[in-house]
Amino acid sequence: MKLSVIGASSVATLQFASALATMTGDPRVGGSLELSLYARDQNRLRTVAERVAALVADVATVSSTTSLDESLEGCDIVLVQVRVGGLAARDFDESFPHRAGLPGEETLGPGGFANALRTVPVLEEIFAQIAAHAPEAFVLVLTNPAGLARRAGSRHGLNVVEVCEAPHALLGRIAQRRGCELSDLFDRYVGMNHVGFYIPDDVGELEGLLDLVPIDANRILEFGALPLAYVRYYVDPQSNFAAQRAKPTRASELMELERGARTKLENGEFPDVTLRPAPWYSLAAIPVLRSLLTRDEEPLLVGTANGARLPTLSVDSTIEGVARIDRAGRVVTSDLRALPSTALDLLERHAHYEDLALVACHEPGEENIRRALRANPMIRDDTPLEPLLEALLSVVERSDVANAR
Repeated sequence: MKLSVIGASSVATLQFASALATMTGDPRVGGSLELSLYARDQNRLRTVAERVAALVADVATVSSTTSLDESLEGCDIVLVQVRVGGLAARDFDESFPHRAGLPGEETLGPGGFANALRTVPVLEEIFAQIAAHAPEAFVLVLTNPAGLARRAGSRHGLNVVEVCEAPHALLGRIAQRRGCELSDLFDRYVGMNHVGFYIPDDVGELEGLLDLVPIDANRILEFGALPLAYVRYYVDPQSNFAAQRAKPTRASELMELERGARTKLENGEFPDVTLRPAPWYSLAAIPVLRSLLTRDEEPLLVGTANGARLPTLSVDSTIEGVARIDRAGRVVTSDLRALPSTALDLLERHAHYEDLALVACHEPGEENIRRALRANPMIRDDTPLEPLLEALLSVVERSDVANAR
């Protein structure tokens, strides 16, 4: 079975390799996987690929290429983890919303919208190539904003799911408190990428979990369900802006870590990857890969098309919930638990924004961008839109120039 990793020159790919190596003891996996690493920068890719090959020697054979067509040819599984614009683009997304007194974040709010405007058109090209060279491949999307990224892949008829560690991390803390397995709680989670909720048995259980997320207890009780920590950006953007404005962006910190890791790689050393943990591999991506390789049909928590599960959301909205992969490699979803009305209202607002954002990504005119921006749940009636609109239009202009090259 062949797995192509698109965007493989990232130092984080070493952590993917380490997570993949945990399958060594499974006789159904060992040695049966062909791993093809793709990236545009040959030098960066080479140094990463050498280390990856050493890490997964008992699980997979490794090749690397700067030809996407070559990497995709005969591919069974594709992992998409590109970051369009690199960490410098993330730094912009995490900082320009401050002009309007809002926090910056790479998936939610204006920062997430900028990321989408930059990223979705590039992903459309990648997905078109996957459809041309490996139309039957199973595609996992890690690229943010992952919910919109999955929708872009579905437009090309691909079998694509979104994977994210955030729900797993939340449920892991709850499972530890309840004394149960993480997977036992999958059917209690309903959400969209970075906007989701654990549905408790009752108010008493919810009250016992309030300390697990950094959101005001009264707001959590209003939801009637335990939200992801990311929901704080929608619940209280002003406080989160105040907490950010005196600190460097997360992207700037990651750039420094990346530079140090690159230096070690170029010197033939193995960087300390624990300085920048990448739990999305072990928590979210590897369980899906294991299920595909072993056909064990274990429960998974992934993002798929909504269909009719939440009838007030569009059918193609990316909904995170419990699912499994059957022996034919098809994703089989289950019915969702009923969300309390206040929690559902936030999902509906976020879904409406994503619908409009996707339109703006494909037709990035000022009016479409303004309409989607106004619909974003982080935007209040008194939020100054013009500085945000100016920044978003600049993203489109820079993307046009980059694509023209």
